[in-house]
Amino acid sequence: MTSSTGEAGGPRPGADPLAWLTRALSATVRPGDVLDVVADAVGSLVGDCSLNISLLDDGGRTLSTVMSRRTSPQIRMQFASFPADAPYPTRDALLSRRPVVVQGLADRDRRYPALAAVPVSQVAWVVLPLAVDDRPLGTLSLGWTTPQPFDAGQLRLCEGLADVTAAALARAQMFDREEQARTAAEDLATRLQVLQDLTGQLSEATALATVGDLVVGAGLQALGADAAAIGLLDGDGRSVTTLASAGLPTDLLPGWSRHVERDARFTDRDVPSEDDRFAATATLPLVTAGALVGVVAYAWRHPRTFDAHDQGYLTAIAAHAATAIDRSRLLERTRQVAETLQRALLPEAVSDVEGWDLATCYVPAVQDTQVGGDWYDAFATDDGRLVLVLGDVAGKGVRAAAVMGAVRSALRAYATLDADPATVLSRLDTYFGAFKDDEMVTVAVALLDPRTGEVTYACAGHLPPLLVSGAACEWLDAATSPPLGANRGGDRPQTTTRVAPGQVLLLYSDGLVERRHESLGRSLDTLADRAGTLSSAPDLGAAARALIRALDAPDKVVDDTALLVVRRHPG
Repeated sequence: MTSSTGEAGGPRPGADPLAWLTRALSATVRPGDVLDVVADAVGSLVGDCSLNISLLDDGGRTLSTVMSRRTSPQIRMQFASFPADAPYPTRDALLSRRPVVVQGLADRDRRYPALAAVPVSQVAWVVLPLAVDDRPLGTLSLGWTTPQPFDAGQLRLCEGLADVTAAALARAQMFDREEQARTAAEDLATRLQVLQDLTGQLSEATALATVGDLVVGAGLQALGADAAAIGLLDGDGRSVTTLASAGLPTDLLPGWSRHVERDARFTDRDVPSEDDRFAATATLPLVTAGALVGVVAYAWRHPRTFDAHDQGYLTAIAAHAATAIDRSRLLERTRQVAETLQRALLPEAVSDVEGWDLATCYVPAVQDTQVGGDWYDAFATDDGRLVLVLGDVAGKGVRAAAVMGAVRSALRAYATLDADPATVLSRLDTYFGAFKDDEMVTVAVALLDPRTGEVTYACAGHLPPLLVSGAACEWLDAATSPPLGANRGGDRPQTTTRVAPGQVLLLYSDGLVERRHESLGRSLDTLADRAGTLSSAPDLGAAARALIRALDAPDKVVDDTALLVVRRHPG
């Protein structure tokens, strides 16, 4: 090693050896660098001798040899680690804070019988304490193969060597501690950020597979795991279905799950499987409502310890995962109920009408509930005319769907008595006044005669129907009145027009056109521009779905979308 003076291996002739060593050590940063400089320089300072430096552990109970030169492998192994209070010269040096001098084997065996059987080639030793401000760090031992005078000058040099070594080690250890603290703080910040991100993402996750991917990724990112997997127990509690994994064979997870009931299992060696690729594992239970529902496991290829922070962090991930799984399962059950309700409330619209095509489309605002308040309906009267309905209940979810079902049923009942649109809306006003006064519902009703194309329509607070003829469009806005229940006994206007051959009548809900950053008038103009494709599309249903996709936009208001399209055959 090259010293800060530019000389390799030792000081210049005539230079103060301790001053030279101090300057050389001032350039070191790590404890290992300090040990290397001392080991390379000791021969130039105190002559040809062996060197052993042992440092105390944090508890001050054990000495571990961190540097050894000119010492037999047997001795290095025997004294790699030993108690600080063992009856050796190291103990006396630490207690007295003074050098311990041993002159010959006879002197050693008399004073330290525990070393009598240790074969060595040295015949003289000095063991010095390494201490800073009376704080012991360890010991420095020097041994010679020839007798030594150990006069005042030699001892001062050895003590000086120990002092500058201790000072440099203390400084380097402090640097290491500070760096470790910085690294720990950065790791903690990273972990907390990952946990925070995971919590937010899990709160929005609705699918179990998504939950699995997020939990696996969090452990790999924050803890540097080499492999991870998460699985759910099947109904019998005996088998595991893997949700997600990375680098871990899925067949290992069932075996690991048998070792986890209520408490997490951490191991740095004993992996409960025949796979020996992983030296450390953490396997944690997923518990919801007091029941074990699954397991999450992380694995490392190299041994590692799990301190309280590691265990707490992994346990937190498992707790968030269990909560997300419970919520996903609840959403799944809700979705199934909602889908059943939606199928029951959205009727099979009349589709086989001679001379006409009819298509319907419904897209819920929230895919995870698959239910909303928008609805369409199309049914025939006794005289062969068609009642076409497009309605919208304010709000989303099961409640909106339930209100929608009640209004749809009432509308059908009134239309069987008299299908005149204005009359149907007036009777619904009476119904609302008695039963649904606190709800906000809009509806467009049209009565179509398929034989003539004549259509009578009325809108209660609903956006006007659109009559499409190729590139030309006409808004049917001549019969608009307030939403249901808001008319307070007033008349409901209606008007009549005609759907000519080749024309399309489009009824829709506001979810198709509402935008956060765009006026309704402009959105309706866009709808009119795009709706021309309905006139000539070979598949009217596919064209209706394409129209919904074409009008989708990032600033679209989150709302249900329903379409009812009828097209008269040309000629």
